[in-house]
Amino acid sequence: MLDKVNLADVRSFVLVAEQESFTKAADILDVSRSHVSRQITRLEKDLG
Repeated sequence: MLDKVNLADVRSFVLVAEQESFTKAADILDVSRSHVSRQITRLEKDLG
C-alpha cells in the first residue's frame, strides 16, 4: 500500500491540515486549488 503513495500528495495533505485550507495550501505550493484537491483524492484512493 505505501509503495503506491506519492510523497507530493502527502505533502499537500499535511499543508491542507496545517493551514486548514485547500486555498492556502495551494498558494504555498504555487499550484491551483483544484490540483491540491486532486492530490488529496488520489491519496485517499491510494490509501484505501
